[in-house]
Amino acid sequence: MHEFVTGLTQRIRETKARMQSSMIAEDAYAVQVEQAELDNLLRIAANHHVEVRDDLPRAA
Repeated sequence: MHEFVTGLTQRIRETKARMQSSMIAEDAYAVQVEQAELDNLLRIAANHHVEVRDDLPRAA
């Protein structure tokens, strides 16, 4: 289970970073794609009772 949590947390961190880069680039489509991916990852985390720390990088 530890590997699952670690992998999921890493994917969330990477998705948030890509979304932030997309926002800086003012690429609305890419922001929407990354937001959808983030929503899916957060849903998976919630379904598996994985607490996602608030200190992960996030889009402003």
